[in-house]
Amino acid sequence: MKILQTLIDHQAEKCLHVVEIEQIQNKSSLFMQRLHSQNHELGDSGLVRVYHGSAHKSLQSIVGEGLSGKFGKRKAYGPGIYLTPDFNIALGYARNVSDANGNSYVLVLQYQLGRIKQIRYPGDHTFDDGAGGFFNTKEVRSEKYYIASNDSQVLLTAIVAVKHVDKVVVETAAMKQAALAAAEQLEQDRQTRLQNAREADQKWQDGAQERQKRFVEAQELLDIERTKHKERILQQKKESLPPSNTNLQDSGAVRLHDSVMLQKMFIKHRHLNNEMGIVRLIVRETERNGGKTFVMVELYNAARHAAISQNNVKNETRLGQTGYSRYGDNMRHHYFICNSKQIERDSTTKAFDEQRKAIAQPATYATPDLSDVKKEAKCVRAKAKCARAKANSQARAASKAKQKAVASGSKAKQLAASSDNDSDSDSDSD
Repeated sequence: MKILQTLIDHQAEKCLHVVEIEQIQNKSSLFMQRLHSQNHELGDSGLVRVYHGSAHKSLQSIVGEGLSGKFGKRKAYGPGIYLTPDFNIALGYARNVSDANGNSYVLVLQYQLGRIKQIRYPGDHTFDDGAGGFFNTKEVRSEKYYIASNDSQVLLTAIVAVKHVDKVVVETAAMKQAALAAAEQLEQDRQTRLQNAREADQKWQDGAQERQKRFVEAQELLDIERTKHKERILQQKKESLPPSNTNLQDSGAVRLHDSVMLQKMFIKHRHLNNEMGIVRLIVRETERNGGKTFVMVELYNAARHAAISQNNVKNETRLGQTGYSRYGDNMRHHYFICNSKQIERDSTTKAFDEQRKAIAQPATYATPDLSDVKKEAKCVRAKAKCARAKANSQARAASKAKQKAVASGSKAKQLAASSDNDSDSDSDSD
């Protein structure tokens, strides 16, 4: 049974198929082993199980006549019967002499070790101990070899025929049951993970729906608040201004009927930069609307009035008010609405003062004569042009002088080099 269990283990590890196990009971061999043990006083303490790989054609002779050194071809460590305690080593030699069916034969033997001689290196080693004595066994531990001196030490117990196959699946009932249990456990784990994934997905979907519902509600509330805020702002802007806030005489930066120039206009009105006009109205918003002061300017350039009027009417229609409908009777459609930071007061020149006096009253408004201003601006531009031309001519003269200096320097270097060459030639002639 131990032999069979060992072979089953090797079969599972090495993909071996046990073809046959033949038990051997050779009474004569047993008698010879016992006799040899008595003659050499070996006893039964040195019995070990060993293996020997053999060819099929030698089995009959081995069973009938016993093992002998003449059957073995291994002589690396001297004469004797080569045995091994490792089944794989014996099988390796047996596979080299397999029969036509691919079967390999391994002999299972009981071996009496007796006195052991340790051998480390190959050579023609004998069993003589060098003192008139005799060793029963030579042992090569590195190769896992036992080398017997006499076949009477060896008792053949079984012959195992094995066949090496590419793949053999050996399953016992316990292995099948374990495999089924493992497969069942894996399936159960898979179902558990699948169920957990479904629950997590359902929980996420429920949470997503709840989040979407809360988001829609919050968005609706936000829209309501925005609408209310717009209504409040519009209502504030529609409030009528008290009389004390209209028809102001001074905004702190400009006064009523001052001549001004538009500056720092926003992108929408940047085409009005540097436009001249007169202050017609100064108003201050209520505290709820910021309390800012606005200045209404009537531009001298009458071509701008139509666009300004159109923009004011558009804002009036869109917002329900824009200022001129609540800034009093003195407000007109063509007045441009701006703040104090966007205008520059200019009452220093005589022309501006005269224009301001001439158009102080809206009823007697007329287009002012700006000929003096234009002449003065033209003179300034002419002086600037002359200054630029003078600067350019000076820069060109400086560049020519620099080029001339560079050219004279290079010419001086050439003259110096030619004079050196002339002096060298005179010295050579001398």
